[in-house]
Amino acid sequence: MASAGDSRAFWKDEEIVVDRDGIPHYTGAHPHLMRGYRPRVLFAYSNLEGSGDDEAKEKKSLEKKRSRFARKLLDALHGEAFRTCQDLLLEADKLKEPKGHEHILKALMQIEKAGVIRKTEAFDQFFDRCFRRKGQTVDSYLRQRKQDWADLQDIAEGVQMSDDLLAYFTLKNIGLSREDKRQILSAKRSLA
Repeated sequence: MASAGDSRAFWKDEEIVVDRDGIPHYTGAHPHLMRGYRPRVLFAYSNLEGSGDDEAKEKKSLEKKRSRFARKLLDALHGEAFRTCQDLLLEADKLKEPKGHEHILKALMQIEKAGVIRKTEAFDQFFDRCFRRKGQTVDSYLRQRKQDWADLQDIAEGVQMSDDLLAYFTLKNIGLSREDKRQILSAKRSLA
């Protein structure tokens, strides 16, 4: 973890990092991380404790920490996540509410929704919209399919497909005769 004097950022795009105060940091670069971010925020909020000599001071201290929690949470957002929530800076009263963090979580849901849309578009691109255009070489088409597959894997982490299915979808819209497709598949099997 970076110290206060260290200019290097300790948060990461690909994971949620919790600072020494228990506040989770999030960049929004990977929308699927919202599934882990929300419970961490709720956990940090539920673990807030008041301090004081008596019950009244302890209660007042807890209320103060709860009213400051959303602002600390906002300060722990970076990149796309911060840009998504920066309009909340203009609504400081909302952030000071005891449940002000819920406004931040609601705004961040837009990132997760955008991630689902991007993932769906990547699936559409790979399965429905990719075909060999008139005049396009087979080599160029195969490079395009390889790039579309790499894009899909980047956006939809964990997506996998057997080599047989990958070959099927690659050849599906290549624009070759049935006989040419069979020859390609036969040649591939003989090389394996």
